[in-house]
Amino acid sequence: MSLLVYFCIRQFLKRQRKEIETMANTMELEINGEVYAFKAGFAFIREAEPLKKQKQNGTEQNVGLNFILGSLYDGDVDVLLTTLDLMNKGQTPRVTKADLESYIEDCGDIENLFKDILDFLQSANCTRTKARRFLQMVQEMEKRQKQEALKNSPGENSTDNA
Repeated sequence: MSLLVYFCIRQFLKRQRKEIETMANTMELEINGEVYAFKAGFAFIREAEPLKKQKQNGTEQNVGLNFILGSLYDGDVDVLLTTLDLMNKGQTPRVTKADLESYIEDCGDIENLFKDILDFLQSANCTRTKARRFLQMVQEMEKRQKQEALKNSPGENSTDNA
């Protein structure tokens, strides 16, 4: 293989990898025939974190991303709207809140939309670690609650003296 062919292949693969990385950090939705980009980067985090504050050890901390993750997991459509709006800030073209509201209202499978957004937040570089840890913690808590409920419920093996 000639050096020129090797160099061309290497450049092509670099471009492909960069495109894949960009795609992993950007989600696209088609709304009213227009494709809009949504990014969960630093700009999103800067806007999301101050949305919710929590006092801890006498200091107030921003916990907006955790609030968003929990609310999306619970299926809160208002937080879904806010999340999409914040992720689209700074993107071109910019989708209006009214168009987002219509998109969410008319969405054929809203559960899948919530899942897609949560999956995206778990894959984007800036939100990946926090989203994965948060959702893993929620799933572990749910699992423990189910185990406790099973342990505390009357079992089939119990005997009645009646």
